[in-house]
Order: sequence, then C-alpha cells, then structure tokens
Amino acid sequence: MAGSLTNGLLKRGDSLAVSQGQLTITPKSGEPVPLNWLATNRCKIMSEIAMQSGHSIYSYAYYQTGIYNKGRSPGVMIRFVDLLTGEDAFAVFNADLKRQRTTKNKRAGEPLPEGQFRIGERSALYLLWIKTPLDIPRRFAEWHKSMSKLQQVYFVAQSSSGGKLANKSIHPLSLSNTKLIQLFGDNVATSQRQGSDNLVTSNGDKLQGQGLVTSSGDKHIAVEQASNDLEPDPKCVSKQVRVSESAGNLSACATNRVLSNQVMTCKVTPISHTKKLPQEQTREEWLQDYDSAS
Repeated sequence: MAGSLTNGLLKRGDSLAVSQGQLTITPKSGEPVPLNWLATNRCKIMSEIAMQSGHSIYSYAYYQTGIYNKGRSPGVMIRFVDLLTGEDAFAVFNADLKRQRTTKNKRAGEPLPEGQFRIGERSALYLLWIKTPLDIPRRFAEWHKSMSKLQQVYFVAQSSSGGKLANKSIHPLSLSNTKLIQLFGDNVATSQRQGSDNLVTSNGDKLQGQGLVTSSGDKHIAVEQASNDLEPDPKCVSKQVRVSESAGNLSACATNRVLSNQVMTCKVTPISHTKKLPQEQTREEWLQDYDSAS
C-alpha cells in the first residue's frame, strides 16, 4: 500500500499502535497530533490496516432497540461497518426495554422511550464494554447516552452468514507499533522492519497466533490468513441508515430504533505544524513539516 497514509506515517518513523481498540499516534518529531486530525483520519488509517492485512476490522455505526428472536427477546442491536469490505455487520444483546419502577407519571412495566434500555452486570453488552477503555456509565439505565463513544473503538470478531457477529468473539483490536511495521514491512523503509506480515490481536502485545486471531475466554478462534494483495474499497462514509424490515428477524433492523450515531468519514485532513491551517495543507506539506521538526 505504497502511498497510503498509514505507510507514510510509518516511513517517517512515527509510532502507531492500537490499544484496546483505540488508535494512538506518536510523531517522531515529538509534536502532538491534533485531536481533530486524529478523529478525521482515524477511520482511514484503520481501513488501510484492514486492507493491508486482508482481515475484517469492525467500526461502530449505530445502535437500535427492539424485540428480536421472533418477538421473544427484547434487546439492543449494534450495527458495525466492516472496514475491509464496507459491508454491514451486527450483534444483538439482551436488554430490558421496560420501566422497572413506578414514578409520579410512569408505571413499572411501561415501555421505555425510544432508544433507551437497561442492562445488568452479567449482560453480554456490559462484558463487552469493560473490555474497552471507555468509562462505565454512572447508571445502567443511562447506558444509551454513552453508546456513541463506541465510535472510538475498533473491534475484531467472528462473523457468520448474514453479517451476524458472535457476541463472545467480539474483542477490541490491539496492535503494537512493531506488529504494524511487520504488517507494512515491504513498504516501510526502517531498520525496525522484521520479515513478517501477520496481523495479531492480543490483550496487550502478547502474541497469540499467526494471522488475525480473536480470543473468547480460554478459547481462541483463528481466522484464516487472507492475501495482502486484496484491495477492497471500504465504504467508510458518513450516512444515516434507513431500513424497514421485520423486527422479529435477527438479520433485520427493529422498527424501534435510534440512528443518532453515524459512521465516521474517511476524508483526510493534513496535520499542520506551520501557520497554514490544517485543512489548507496537503499530506506532502505536513510530512515535510515533520522532517524539519525531527
């Protein structure tokens, strides 16, 4: 992927890593990366990592509440975008959609407002959340207010037909700078290059296997190593997703849904260390700035 943003940063000697699903960049120049630049370009970098490895990396899109499993199971459906293919994926988590207490104006057992839900400490959604570095909401009844924070975290998972992800297989992606250099090894001119092009997920930097591996408890689910020559076109754009499908179908979106969180755009806005505004600089210009500062 010569000419890619990720490859250019690694060539410069900047340090890139993914820890508990969150991307961090430490420039060689020592200059801090502007948060707005990172927010704008984070999706593009993660898409390039997915393409270089040939493996799926999942980005949070939005969530919705509804009744699933043929109308028997209230819950939360989280929608993801596969950054390798641009296709949609989803996972369904059990949740309570009714009020638990009677108040002055509301009675216990009445439906919660659209998009609101309640989970417990044993719920699969809670167990997934605590694997990330995100803060735990103050109250279980207020979890819906924090769902948009999942946009900051990237996941790996085992997918079945129809794009359904196995809940227990969903883990935040972790990649050290060394592993990224190995992944982009043929394109990164650096003395730190090592000859392996394997993408590895881990808890920390402990190697768990060849290729892309996800972990579920004591079980390891190995995903077959795909060719790094694949060049899919990930649809990482900002858009609202509108659907009207049966609420009883696990592969469908529920009729009761919230679309407040959108997929992040992949537009590249250059980092600037000059008087020129970031949006006015080309990528070559900010790379030159790094050269002069390092």
